[in-house]
Amino acid sequence: MEKYVEAARRRQAVPQSTEGRRHFETCSRFNEGLAEYFATSELVVDKGKRGMKILPDEGRLQYLLDSFERKAEMPSAAKLMSMSQKEMYEKNRIGLHYALAWSYIYFSIEGEGGKYRPQIKGYFKALIKGKSQQEAFEATYKKIDLGRFEEEWKKAMLDLGKARGRYIDR
Repeated sequence: MEKYVEAARRRQAVPQSTEGRRHFETCSRFNEGLAEYFATSELVVDKGKRGMKILPDEGRLQYLLDSFERKAEMPSAAKLMSMSQKEMYEKNRIGLHYALAWSYIYFSIEGEGGKYRPQIKGYFKALIKGKSQQEAFEATYKKIDLGRFEEEWKKAMLDLGKARGRYIDR
């Protein structure tokens, strides 16, 4: 039980840390995805130094893999990154949207050897500077080949699932 309480506490830390900042418009996808990204982290102490080890969110990954297997209709990365809060929390799609939000954040930071870290960092910095979510998206992710990003993301998620014994036919 303690593990679940700690995960819930971590999930709430990110949304609370972004509230109250002047002109800071976090989109739901970014906000929730970042909270989910940190929720599965573990504290690591090595030679007196403390750090965080980020682990994949097994539940979100499984939901995503199940959605791939069902060939569920998924919003594109561009759509998810600019969707409204109302769209993000759509009753019949919220589970998928959370899984996608986590996976895009996870992949942007951890995937492809950090290839997409400049996009996620730039996106966050743009929001802090008062840019709208659309302006932040256009200044970062829109400048890359989103089709390639999505292909690499999907392959990375399938490989992550396979590494955990959750193979599905591509």
